[in-house]
Amino acid sequence: MNPPTMQALLFDQAGAAEDVLRFGTAPRPVPGPGQLLVRVCTRVIQPADRLFIAGRYRVRPRFPQVAGFDGAGVVEETGAGCDPALRGRKVAFRGVGAWAEFAVAAAERTHPVPDGIDLRQACQFTLNPLTAWGLLATARIRRGQRLLATAGDSSVARWIAALGSERTVHVTLASREEGGWRASTAASGVAVRATSFAQLLEALTRERGFDAILDPIGGPATLDLIEACVPGGSLVSYGVLDDRPFELQAARILYRNLRWVGFGIDQYLDRAGTSEITAARETVWRLMREQPGLTSVAAIHSLRDHAAALSDSTRLARRGKVLFADEPTCRPSARSAARPG
Repeated sequence: MNPPTMQALLFDQAGAAEDVLRFGTAPRPVPGPGQLLVRVCTRVIQPADRLFIAGRYRVRPRFPQVAGFDGAGVVEETGAGCDPALRGRKVAFRGVGAWAEFAVAAAERTHPVPDGIDLRQACQFTLNPLTAWGLLATARIRRGQRLLATAGDSSVARWIAALGSERTVHVTLASREEGGWRASTAASGVAVRATSFAQLLEALTRERGFDAILDPIGGPATLDLIEACVPGGSLVSYGVLDDRPFELQAARILYRNLRWVGFGIDQYLDRAGTSEITAARETVWRLMREQPGLTSVAAIHSLRDHAAALSDSTRLARRGKVLFADEPTCRPSARSAARPG
């Protein structure tokens, strides 16, 4: 008897997603110990997905590889050691292979979706909101301090601003615009503009530097960010959009007692305690209800229509996330719904 298959987006070699991604069939995964099998309903396209497909992410593909990391759906089966009552529950999850009809994820990487949260919102839960939460924790930012987030138009930056506001942190968002750079405070929206990033930082730090800076860009501009920190401040790097090398003297960090630390969401989640994850869930789900703009959706496509979805994810990036979603709304199968839960 042939094993069951599923529809999925796969790639057989590393490369640009537009060039190597294909719609096809793959073996339906089986949950192992500590894993859940999820009937996937919604999946979000993230920059990390493109890096994974290109072979430039911290997780390496195994060909043929099902693409995608983040999604939401309904628990179909539970592996050994998992609570059988989870069957039939709606969950958000993070796990390799989300761009398919079914995916397996570690139970510790799944999050029950509360009432009032649409699965189009829920599929965004496991990356950008938790990344923003973890970045603030890693930066050790305190009430009343100043924080700068670069790539200020990104979803992560918007979550940093929302979560920072909850903690009464003064958040400034800096981003590129036509003809230069722009920065604005999350609370007032008052904008500062400059023709170069260095000039923008000089204007922002004229009276005082930042207690913490969160940066996904990297590259030589890191030197300017180091200078923009107050003595004893923190620089947290969580991306390499610009991976060019640069020269740095140790004294620039040492003599000002700065912390420069790298951040990755998976390692953060591995180290975070249960109480911290519980607090993150409660706050993020609440903010999703109160501020739906944090999880705005720019377009929805089927898995088969992946070429248009990838195009939209670039073209409409500032309007919101692009999703792969199944229509009609995904519901538990008879197999999972018949079980307790």
